[in-house]
Amino acid sequence: GVSQADQKNITVRPNPATDNFTVTLAENTPARVQLFNIVGQMVYNQNTAEETLTVNVNNLTSGIYMLKVTQNGKTYTSKVVVK
Repeated sequence: GVSQADQKNITVRPNPATDNFTVTLAENTPARVQLFNIVGQMVYNQNTAEETLTVNVNNLTSGIYMLKVTQNGKTYTSKVVVK
């Protein structure tokens, strides 16, 4: 399961996002960052080994998205609002 303590290790700024947002990960280990729209379609999928990843949302429709980060066998989810 995902505990709230784990949740706090990943930050998304700015949120709401206009052009892009930066995901800061808990650890500097490989991670997969995915973004899903409200109907569950994947609109972004990126592997990263960096501690921060900038996601461009210029081409996305305004609304609420679900950010899913998989790292070290754990999955973190967070809501991201795109203006």
